[in-house]
Amino acid sequence: MRKNYLRSSLLLSLLSVSAFATTHSEVRQSLIDNMNNKNKKVQVIVRVKEGVNTNEAYKSFLNSNSIEENSIEVVKSFPLVGASLGTKSIDKKHILVLKSTTLSENELLSKAKEIYGVEAVELDQIVKINTVPNDIRYPELWGMENNAISSDIDTDIDALEAWKIHRGSKNVVVGVIDTGVDYKHEDLVNNMWMNPNEIPNNNIDDDENGYIDDIYGIDTVNGDSDPMADDSHGTHVAGTIGAEGNNSVGVVGVNWTSSIAACKFLDAAGAGELSSAIECVNYFTDLKVNRGINIVVTNNSWGGAEFSQELQNAIALAGESGILFVAAAGNENKDNDDTLSYPASYNLNNIISVAATNINDERASFSNYGVNSVDLAAPGEDILSTVPNEVTSTCIPNNNEVLYSERFESGLEQWEFYTENIFNPNVDLPNEHFMLDANDFASDAYSLTETLAETYNNNRFQIATIKDDVIDLSNVSADETVCVSFEVKGEIESSWDQMALFVMDDNTGQLNILSQIDGYYEDWTEVSVNLPSKYFMNNLNIGFFRFNDTNTVYGGYNIDNLKISTGDIIVPSASNSYAVLSGTSMAAPYVTGAVALLASAQENLKMNQLKEIILNTVDVVPALNGIVATGGRLNIHKMLQFEKSLQTKVKNDFNGDGYSDILIKNVDNFGLSGWFGTESINLTSNFLKTLSVDREVVEQGDINGDGYLDLIISNTSTNVLAMLKNTKDGMFENVYLKGLSEGQKVIAVGDVNGDGYDDVLVQNMNNLRINALLGSANGTVSTQYIKTLSEAQEFHSVMDVNGDGYDDVVVKNNNNGRVNAWISYEDGHVQNKHLKTLSPEVEIVESIDYNNDGYDDIIVKNNNNGRVNVWLSDANANITNSYVKTLSSDLKIAGLSDINGDGFPEIIVANQVNNRVSAWINSPMQRVSTQYLKTLSPEARLIVDRNDVNGDGYEDIIMESATKRVSAWLGSPSGKVSNQYIKALSENQEILLP
Repeated sequence: MRKNYLRSSLLLSLLSVSAFATTHSEVRQSLIDNMNNKNKKVQVIVRVKEGVNTNEAYKSFLNSNSIEENSIEVVKSFPLVGASLGTKSIDKKHILVLKSTTLSENELLSKAKEIYGVEAVELDQIVKINTVPNDIRYPELWGMENNAISSDIDTDIDALEAWKIHRGSKNVVVGVIDTGVDYKHEDLVNNMWMNPNEIPNNNIDDDENGYIDDIYGIDTVNGDSDPMADDSHGTHVAGTIGAEGNNSVGVVGVNWTSSIAACKFLDAAGAGELSSAIECVNYFTDLKVNRGINIVVTNNSWGGAEFSQELQNAIALAGESGILFVAAAGNENKDNDDTLSYPASYNLNNIISVAATNINDERASFSNYGVNSVDLAAPGEDILSTVPNEVTSTCIPNNNEVLYSERFESGLEQWEFYTENIFNPNVDLPNEHFMLDANDFASDAYSLTETLAETYNNNRFQIATIKDDVIDLSNVSADETVCVSFEVKGEIESSWDQMALFVMDDNTGQLNILSQIDGYYEDWTEVSVNLPSKYFMNNLNIGFFRFNDTNTVYGGYNIDNLKISTGDIIVPSASNSYAVLSGTSMAAPYVTGAVALLASAQENLKMNQLKEIILNTVDVVPALNGIVATGGRLNIHKMLQFEKSLQTKVKNDFNGDGYSDILIKNVDNFGLSGWFGTESINLTSNFLKTLSVDREVVEQGDINGDGYLDLIISNTSTNVLAMLKNTKDGMFENVYLKGLSEGQKVIAVGDVNGDGYDDVLVQNMNNLRINALLGSANGTVSTQYIKTLSEAQEFHSVMDVNGDGYDDVVVKNNNNGRVNAWISYEDGHVQNKHLKTLSPEVEIVESIDYNNDGYDDIIVKNNNNGRVNVWLSDANANITNSYVKTLSSDLKIAGLSDINGDGFPEIIVANQVNNRVSAWINSPMQRVSTQYLKTLSPEARLIVDRNDVNGDGYEDIIMESATKRVSAWLGSPSGKVSNQYIKALSENQEILLP
């Protein structure tokens, strides 16, 4: 006998969680509406302000309007994240979800606005799924390493190389918002998060977050704390993020070691309500803010609803709390720039939107895209990962008490039928109803079948439901185990056609799909499922529906011996199943896993830094040019190897805490101090080290790759080079590096061999040789020759012009204006590459990644006409000249700073006549607009050095007044700045800019 239970992603996307009806005759229309995605379920989300008891407000609302309680019902209520503990406190805002079986959408929306304390009301909507370790199926994971599968090698995320650097950590918690996770799966059981603030199975809300025994997470579908999967989707996602590595079974995730927490809000049909999604996002934010759980990122492989202000608010609050929100871009083959796809399309800094690629490094045919709205791509076609066993628990009828039985021997008087062509909806086809079959049955003389013909018809939707007042389970005890079972034989198209058993409470109209099957049943086979106790009532309906798609037909199914009886639940051992699925749903968890891997490798990185590093280290792929913003596919090896992923992304952050610090020198006693940045801008001054008259700070860099900036010290008397080695607490230790020969001097710091340890570049002024003193983990350096300048050449800067993670040396020829790059490679050799030629009136201003594509660019200025251009580089270090803006004669460039935190740095200009300072606001399309910032006081000093003293992701500008008062002009999302006083320098102190 062969069986196939694989569910169709298309079909799952058509089924929604529930339907609402007042009479049994509406069952058919509810299912039809579901199948045609027309469900008009009336349910609204109400946000209630602080200090309001939502239960009392609801009852008062009903009483004051003379509304019966069953006309407008409370579905759920939960508090939004706030500062206070005890999440049921009325001191917090609440979300109240209401539904009605009698009012229209507009009527319920209007009525809900009358509830005391209401702040906002919106319609609740349905969203749907977007579907060399020793692990034995690792060779099948082409997205991790595809050498063994495809001749088009290196279309993967370079996982094997990345795992030589880092493999994950239990300290980083990932939230999976989906259909639940099979936390007993053999490849996930050891990598599941377990709530340290809860005592399992004591039926007490130990951590006071409103959820009893939320050990692995919560289930907002059924309103409990058990997120066990009843569909494969969420478990598949979890496996890609963090299936256990090197355990000799199954597959491996991006993280060999991880902590996966689950919030189930999508049901077995792959659909769920926006309000439940909001509850999941809120749950994880609360865990981080109020319970001390290190939630770093959530995976969100779902979508389909229209804009929701409340969902956007919840995601934004998660971002403010430091949680990234990775979202699947969608599977409609649409441009998200034109047709927004939520939640991926919310314009929030903490969202990463992910498209899908295939094994040939092309956009998967189904994947949404958008050069402005989708960030990057990841493997998403034919992805193998963990799934639950087809039966996570089995309800075995014991027949101690048979509560209802239908053997189809007495005709079909108790049944109602409906059949339609899905392309001609709402037209019944009586000749194609379910019917009795006397030729094939499990017992006695008849069974129920969908067709007596050789094959069924395509494009059909069929319903068979029991009439009103037939089944009464009102006397069954709530703690009784009840099974619904039937026998099936025959065949329908596997994965695309579907048979489902559903139950419906005719009093409330609530519908629940109990079981879905497809494929081949060679002989009569019993299918049995547990009936939830909420259906132990006096007017229960049971029904079957069949869906056939547009292709391929078989003989169909026969059904016999439908029965409701007492039974026993049999829970199998841990799942050990794996399956291949496709979708942007499968691509997103690669990126989610990457976030977790990077966060565990560098615990000090902030949310915006994690995102920036991942986007800046993609493999740029020609087929993705103009498709996604980065033009590339995820590469976790480059992510971990990238020099700025092994140290803080915030410039001038000496203690690695994510806040820029200000280095202060006492010109009298040569003492070094640091003003250490904080979130509150209340900078603390710490003494660091005392220099001497002949020792000076010449550069800064992370020589030993520990994430803390070291200071490079040159002794002008002895020509000895030393390092003030930094530590987490900002204490500096003097370490000898090397004695320089006569004529050598330090010219720059950069990572020329891409190993994560900054190198010191020195030039011999006599013979023009440039060497690199290569950094290492123990802080010692070794000399490597790079190249020799010609007599006409001069060193200009160190930058990564081709975005490969190896810093390149840029030189300029003063005779002919030719600008070249010495392209660095891993083995230390360099290749000379001509970039562009400067005309005599043009000078280089600065090197920076101006368009945020991962390739450093060069800003140039024409001193005759004031025109400012940028030389944009690409993966081959080919240069494209792009005009930016023209300086007036009064303006000068003060530097570059990303003051609005969007990843596109602004050129800061100062007017030398009126002291007005402005920013040329950059954008993804390099369209530049002028934003006035502030006016400098007379003789004030402007320091534009990419500082972020409060660590909020918006770079700040430092200003020192003539009276030595130091302030920060704090950046913001709008590009406007606010002035914040920091400290005053003493007469003998000065700000040092190494």
